[in-house]
Amino acid sequence: MSDTDTRLDRLQSQSQESNRRIQPRSPIESLPFELFLKIFRLVYMQHRRKQLCWPPTQTDQTEWIPEDPTSRSIFPYAVASVCSWWRDILSTVPEYWTRIIIIIDKASPISASSCFEWSNNLPLDVVVTLGGPYDISPRSTRSEKAQVASAMNILHPHISRCKTIRFNVARSSSLPSLPENFHGFAPILHELELRCQSDDGECPTFDAVRRWDFFCPKLSNLLLNGANFGDAGALWLMDHAAHLRRLTISHYKASLYPHKRLSLRDLYIILTRAEAVHTLTLRDLEFDTDPVLPGERFSFAVESLSLEDIRGDDDDLPQLFSYVNNYPEQIEITRCAIDSPAYLPNSYVLRLNDTGASENLWRPLATWTGQLLTIQSCASFDDHLLGRMASGGTTGNEFMCPQLLELNIIRCPNFSVTALKHLVQTRREMAARTDSWDNDTDIIAMNFDIVSPLTALRVSGGPPLSAEDEEWFQRNILSFR
Repeated sequence: MSDTDTRLDRLQSQSQESNRRIQPRSPIESLPFELFLKIFRLVYMQHRRKQLCWPPTQTDQTEWIPEDPTSRSIFPYAVASVCSWWRDILSTVPEYWTRIIIIIDKASPISASSCFEWSNNLPLDVVVTLGGPYDISPRSTRSEKAQVASAMNILHPHISRCKTIRFNVARSSSLPSLPENFHGFAPILHELELRCQSDDGECPTFDAVRRWDFFCPKLSNLLLNGANFGDAGALWLMDHAAHLRRLTISHYKASLYPHKRLSLRDLYIILTRAEAVHTLTLRDLEFDTDPVLPGERFSFAVESLSLEDIRGDDDDLPQLFSYVNNYPEQIEITRCAIDSPAYLPNSYVLRLNDTGASENLWRPLATWTGQLLTIQSCASFDDHLLGRMASGGTTGNEFMCPQLLELNIIRCPNFSVTALKHLVQTRREMAARTDSWDNDTDIIAMNFDIVSPLTALRVSGGPPLSAEDEEWFQRNILSFR
């Protein structure tokens, strides 16, 4: 008989004995044990959804609905915290404990060790996270590091049955080391996240020459802080490249580390081999200097590329862009220097966020030929740029963003409604000279020889629009809001 069956029999006996001897203080306390099980089952199913698979397949299996792990209503922890009797009942159902949440900065009435025990060797989703606000005090740093180490010690014997493992802490120095703390075979692990809010440069250096024995053949989503990515090494990462579809690297400051841990060249080597990666996110990174060697050739394809707070040499981003060999679905660039003359990969969607007043947006847009452009909180989005986008150049047929159909302008205060109207009208008139359409709904499916008219325009947080302005845009744009 299993430990779960033993607990179940014991609790059923206790329930029957309590109902005979004790006068219930409320009607709910008189409910039989079996009815509690049914009620908790209904609550459990409200936190589950049909399993999402790729490629899509028919399945009756369910998975946990993504929720804020610190929520006070999350199952089963909210229910189990009501009283020890309810907690004891919940402990008899192993699948209730397959989502294990460890809040490192808050005390819990339920120990993490008990949760692992109650899960009874079923596959697990594990979250180790902060429960409160980000605290940068030295005392908090020491405490966080110790708490994460304790959680890792509890987790380590169960890694082989984890489907997902997510760490979310304040500092990089608190994160477990990928090569030091993860070992063995993890046959069902498909998502691993070692996430921090900032890099404090206090990660111990791992001996990259030493091989380590952690293998997860189904790994498809990998998020690492910069030091862990560098320490993992090209050999380990390329061993897992076959199924890796989403790769995120965040928070690395080369100036904080006496020894090189992460360079763009390291990244190029891995991406060239990781042919399955379709989503690449780079966030808050200052790379080590490691020039590409003469004769080295790199090339990779991604469907989604997101760059945020990338710092370094002026040539870093142009070099990165030059190695993208396909037409991505979308590119998003936030707080990066992009005004150097550079090749910007063409993409169907382009989002530019939080660029400074000194950034010349016309340079990256000069050769972009996508269809959906979002400009958000960009001080240099002004009448000068709109004039360039409305101009056909010296020949009259050399437009910037010639295939642009949808333009979203969000929180950009430095342009005028007059210049925006001029853009809409000029591109519409030029398109009508070379092509014709019966109504604006036909435009979306058309290929224009010189320039496309705008079919959708969204303006939010910019200069005020009068009722007459709004009526004009609605007349000249298929979708305006």
